Amino acid sequence: QVPDLILLDLDMPVMNGLQTAHYLNVLFPEIVLIGLTNDDKIEHKAELYRNGVRSFVNRDLPAVEIIAKICRIYEETVSEVELFPVEL
Repeated sequence: QVPDLILLDLDMPVMNGLQTAHYLNVLFPEIVLIGLTNDDKIEHKAELYRNGVRSFVNRDLPAVEIIAKICRIYEETVSEVELFPVEL
């Protein structure tokens, strides 16, 4: 089963966040991708958006704020899908 959302660490050792986002977006474009970073000045931000990352969350925020932001991003995405359904 495919997850609804993936919180994607953008700073990974083997496959970086951009490569992973591209791979996931090609195989599973319906998954909501949220980039997890500790840097507000994210390199390749436009490219990450083009590869399916919907938004970014700073890992230095308190856990409660991270969870709230993830929920808000997901709810906004679900609302967009419900407003503009895609026929398959």
